[in-house]
Amino acid sequence: MVDVVPVGEAREVTATTLVRTHNRLGRVYPTSILPFHRLITKSMLGQVCEAPS
Repeated sequence: MVDVVPVGEAREVTATTLVRTHNRLGRVYPTSILPFHRLITKSMLGQVCEAPS
């Protein structure tokens, strides 16, 4: 989920990711993709921040 809240002239952007694990692979998989997920999320949030209101 991405939430954008106007704060005066600026915007506050928050990203939330929920992961539900059901077994051992479910707990290992997020650990392996987390660095890539963070890069992609930062890039996406940067685009949201730069987009015109």
